[in-house]
Amino acid sequence: MIKKFHIYTRVSTLEQKESGTSLDTQKELGEKLSKQVSKGKFKLWDEGSQSSFKDDLDNRPVLLKLLDQVDKGNIKHLYVFNTDRLSRNQKTWGLIRYKLLQNSVLLYVGSDPNPIDLSDPLDNLLVGILSEISNYDNRIRMERFRLGKIQRVLNGNWFGGPPPFGYEIKDKKLSINEEEMKWVKFIFESFVDGNTIEHIRNQLFLNGVKSRRGNLNWSNGSLEQLFKNTHFEGFYEFTDKTSGETYRIDCPTNIPISLVNNVRKLREERSYKRGKGRVVNSGNQKKDYLLKGLLECGFCGSKFGGRTVKTQYIEHYYCLRNETNYRDKNTYKYKECKKGKRSLRVSVSDEVIWNKVVDVCENSFLFKEKNKQEILSKKNFEVDRQEIKKLEIKGKKFDKEINNIDKNIIQLESDKLLNKRSEKEVDGIIENLRSHRLNVLSKKGDLKEQIEGSKNDLRWIDWVDDFSSRIDTIRSEKDLSVRKKFLSGLIDKIVVDYVDNHTHTLRLFFKIPYINDKMIWKDENNKKLGYDIKKGKKNIQIEYDESKLYIDRRTKKKLLKERG
Repeated sequence: MIKKFHIYTRVSTLEQKESGTSLDTQKELGEKLSKQVSKGKFKLWDEGSQSSFKDDLDNRPVLLKLLDQVDKGNIKHLYVFNTDRLSRNQKTWGLIRYKLLQNSVLLYVGSDPNPIDLSDPLDNLLVGILSEISNYDNRIRMERFRLGKIQRVLNGNWFGGPPPFGYEIKDKKLSINEEEMKWVKFIFESFVDGNTIEHIRNQLFLNGVKSRRGNLNWSNGSLEQLFKNTHFEGFYEFTDKTSGETYRIDCPTNIPISLVNNVRKLREERSYKRGKGRVVNSGNQKKDYLLKGLLECGFCGSKFGGRTVKTQYIEHYYCLRNETNYRDKNTYKYKECKKGKRSLRVSVSDEVIWNKVVDVCENSFLFKEKNKQEILSKKNFEVDRQEIKKLEIKGKKFDKEINNIDKNIIQLESDKLLNKRSEKEVDGIIENLRSHRLNVLSKKGDLKEQIEGSKNDLRWIDWVDDFSSRIDTIRSEKDLSVRKKFLSGLIDKIVVDYVDNHTHTLRLFFKIPYINDKMIWKDENNKKLGYDIKKGKKNIQIEYDESKLYIDRRTKKKLLKERG
């Protein structure tokens, strides 16, 4: 007779937990079996409700404690209703099977008093087959859940989470919150009138307007996100993480499209003036830094800011997560970034990055070739400037058409309420109008991308015009604004990874594949036939310590090889 029988219970959905039947059934069957094999002596390990979609040990605290007791040899007889109660995940289940096998634990399943002995090849094979079936079943359910969610979103249902400010959820759909939308309009109009973000924040605070998170003190980030939301244009996008496909869903709005467009235009102009196409946060910072807006934390993805401590004669770049994500003070990522080890000395970092970027440009055939071609085709870009104006006029026509559609829909709804026209007739016309509106919005979105692409090209030609003839002398440039403009035209981002107290790894991501490109002659013996440029890579990694000594990855490998 065994000393103690251990019963592990779990359900995979909240509904099963609330009904109580599944957990009770598992416990009752385990108790009944314990009377046969251990005279009713048992210990219950109740996991409660835990989703099988995230079926790993991180969200299974009771199972973790149980496995710890297995490792200590305190559990030799374990009962589960079926094997998928332990796990449907292949990796997790493989670990559990290994621990049960290593510690000679007998596994009881269902109402069978005969245990499964994993040391027996046939029993182990049977459990493996059952595990694969459970894993397959779990994947099928997850796929059905995913497809069902996509279908619900396409039908107009909100995909989950809190709605954006200005909206509320009614009948599972996004609906206008009149009180909040009034303040959205106020924010947009204030911005267009030239008021600062700080002024808008103060007005919201004085009027007791709470943000979506319930804060009276609105952050700059909350207002920036409000400006970015497409909901006020009459649509939002949902991206399926599995397939990567993005769906556009229509939603209600009462913000004039002309007002939204004015806000978009002003934000773009102000961003362009601050950083020539790169948004540079203004904040309250008086001192500017060369790499501000380019550096990102490789651990948490946050931007880096710059700080000067005059009393200690220190200037350094540091991860902004500690300031911007203060709500996450108890999270693992916050604690790691809080140590401050990802800070970089400004003087060292600036020189390391500056010299490396200039090195790449000086040695890049593609850089020289692209500059030459762009300058030769500058006239074509002057034509593009005129084309952009035509496209913007076309965009205004789309806005006007959308406004007319919205007015017609409102008029039709009024006719239906006043019984001027039949409900069936009105609903049919409105359906066609909404379909047409969605089509116009799609065309407008494509047009917007085309305009933005053309503007980026124009920014590039402006950059080339400034620097193509100065590459031989740019290294000695001391003007911070010139250096910043040079880097912003070449670098997409710089990811910072911490190695130790003195060493950091910097990953530079160029916008164009300049790194280690090659010039290949079409005919070595007849160079008049010309050459082709073989593209290189877009990213490069360098390491440096605070003593200003740094080496790139290739040199590091070479030195390590020489040292054996």
